[in-house]
Amino acid sequence: MLPQMRQEIRDSVQHTIKTLNKKIDFLESELKDRDIIIDDILDKLDESEQYSRREAVRINGITEMSSESTDKIVADIGAYMGIDMSINDINRSHRVGNPKDYDNATRPRPIIARFKGYSVKRDFMKNRKKMKDSKSDPILPPCMKNHSIYINDDLTNKRALIDSKCRKLYKDKKIIRNWSMDGIIFVKTQSGNVILIRTERDYMKLEESLSLKITIKKSHLQNKDQDLTEVKSTD
Repeated sequence: MLPQMRQEIRDSVQHTIKTLNKKIDFLESELKDRDIIIDDILDKLDESEQYSRREAVRINGITEMSSESTDKIVADIGAYMGIDMSINDINRSHRVGNPKDYDNATRPRPIIARFKGYSVKRDFMKNRKKMKDSKSDPILPPCMKNHSIYINDDLTNKRALIDSKCRKLYKDKKIIRNWSMDGIIFVKTQSGNVILIRTERDYMKLEESLSLKITIKKSHLQNKDQDLTEVKSTD
C-alpha cells in the first residue's frame, strides 16, 4: 500500500512539474514574441527620427568663440570645400551639449547644421575629407586652426552608439573600414563585403559573423600547427 502511495505522489508531482514547465515555456515564448514586436516598433521610431535628420550634419573640431555665428562658420566651411551655397541655405545651426562636459581647448562642442535642402547636405558629406587636414591652411579663420575638422551624419542616439561600436571594430582591426551616409552605417569586412547597419540587431548579426570567422580562423591555425608538430615528430 505504502509503495503504491509513494508512486502515486511521485506521478502527481511529475505531472504538476510538466504542466508548470509547459506554462513557463508558453510564457517565455509570449515574452519573446512581445520583445520582437517592441523592438520592431522602436526600430521604426528610430528610422523616423533618423529621417527627420536627413538634411543635417554634425561638425566636430571647431573651437568655440565668444559672439560666434555658427551659420557663418558653416557657410565658411562650405565655401572652403567649394560648395555652391550661401548662408541662406542653412535652416538652423547651433552648438550641442553641455559646455561643462567639453574642453574647448581639446574637444570643443560640436555644431549641428540643418540645411533647407538635401543637396547641400549631400555636398557637405561628399567633400568632408577636404577638412580633415585643413587646420594648417592660412585662409581659414582662427576657430578652425586648432583641431582637425570632421563632418558626419547627425545620427540618432541609437545609431551613434552603433557607429561607436563599429569604430571600435575598426580600431581592433576586425573590419577594414566603417562610415555612415543618410543615417545608414556601412561596414567593409576583411573579405571585402560591405554590410549595411540600421539597427542593433543588424550590428549583433555582424558581431556574431565576425566572432565566428575569428573562431574558424583560430581553429584552422591550431590544426595547421598540430599538423606541423606531427610532421616533425614523424621526422
